[in-house]
Amino acid sequence: MRKSLEKNLLLTVMIVFTVFQYSILRSIKDSFVVDIAPEFLSAIKSFVVLPVAAFAMVFYMQISKKLNRVHTYHLFNLIFGAIVIVYGFIINDTYTDYFFDGLAEYQEKFPSLYYPIGVVRYWVVSFYYLTAELYGTFMLSLLFWQIANQITGTDEAPGLYPKLGIAAQVGLFASGQFSSIISVASVGENGEKVMKSWDVVLANVGIGCVASTAILAFCIERLKGVVGSSTINFTKGFKGEKIKMSFKESISFIMKSPEIGFLVLFVLAYGIAFNTIEGVYKKYAAMAFAGKTAYFIFSSQVQMWTAGSAILFGLFGSYIGKKLKWRTIALMTPSIILGTAILFFACIKFSSSVETWIATYIGIKAVQVIAVCGAIQNVVGKGAKYPLFDSSLERVYTVLGEELRTRGKAVVSVLGGRTGKGFGGLWQQFLLWLYVVVYSPATAPSIVNIQDALLWTSILICIPWIIAIFPMSEKFEERRAQKISETGEA
Repeated sequence: MRKSLEKNLLLTVMIVFTVFQYSILRSIKDSFVVDIAPEFLSAIKSFVVLPVAAFAMVFYMQISKKLNRVHTYHLFNLIFGAIVIVYGFIINDTYTDYFFDGLAEYQEKFPSLYYPIGVVRYWVVSFYYLTAELYGTFMLSLLFWQIANQITGTDEAPGLYPKLGIAAQVGLFASGQFSSIISVASVGENGEKVMKSWDVVLANVGIGCVASTAILAFCIERLKGVVGSSTINFTKGFKGEKIKMSFKESISFIMKSPEIGFLVLFVLAYGIAFNTIEGVYKKYAAMAFAGKTAYFIFSSQVQMWTAGSAILFGLFGSYIGKKLKWRTIALMTPSIILGTAILFFACIKFSSSVETWIATYIGIKAVQVIAVCGAIQNVVGKGAKYPLFDSSLERVYTVLGEELRTRGKAVVSVLGGRTGKGFGGLWQQFLLWLYVVVYSPATAPSIVNIQDALLWTSILICIPWIIAIFPMSEKFEERRAQKISETGEA
């Protein structure tokens, strides 16, 4: 009992600080990019994150064969920590000195390729964005949850995982508070905030992330001592001889699994649906809150709202975890995203017609109203994802065999998650390119020009996602019954 309690406590601390660091990096990366142009977000996802994620997955799968799980965790934790130190204390606010500004003339000459060329021109920003994206993929989605799945039984998962989802929101809320503190110098009598310079913000982010990296390194070592090295490092498996496969055989085995295929589809659908609508939201947010620090503070506040939303969903998920079927819980996230996307769409469509009324009676601009509506959609969508969507996926892994649980999760997390975002970004870049071809503007197009198509994409992609949940539910129940018969776990 004592070891189980300590194990759960260490997992809780780990997810708090992993989400804390990931959330800070995510706000910083967005602030970097939207200060240049929000349209670059999709370009970086498409032409940097998507291809690099595929190579990173291959690198991880090869490393996992040579290093045990704890050593692999330390390696990635150290790599990401080192990059944050370089940006926080060495590059800092001199990052613009590293831009390839000679490419500016080619951006003007080829407006249809303005954003893809800009990815190379602003490479130092693109690399930071890539680092933050891969941190979430490896440190949270892959390494943390593999550890949790390996040392958590199927009888514990329905009760523990929603609680870990709530703990993740504590890290999210803490990152928002931390970001606000390090960004605001003072508050005037009328409530106006005096913001700190960007170099100070980056240095403080570096300090916070270094501390988080050290805490995670301590926790994984202590966790190894609590549950045992053999348990945490793959060797505890199901009854019978452990299957050994080559890299090619592993990929073939994984892709033939219907369960992994469905999980890839779910993650792809979430990535495409959420990121296409998020591109529109961030465009309006950038217009409403101009400047890196102002956007960083707004993003931090949205994270705190998201944490509150996710805690409510987490409490709900913890309560219904053992009461409702997997299918019912899995259907909640796409239904929520579909509903909030429609509401955001309506807000954009009708805001212009009531702009005068908004300015007169509410005292803010229509673009700020749209930004807030987009933030609400973002808050509710992400709030449902962490405790409902993620935990429903993790429950599937607990009933799979060791090969699917480890290498299969790598395919879903890295290829599914990053490819979903990448395809969402590619679709946005294609629409921007098509707008130039059709309307031949002299300057680079804006997301506002293609927002209708993006919003409809988010709505329509939810349909196959919802349909696929039903056959996946049948597979889950079959696997669960099989594992119960083999291990005796309920």
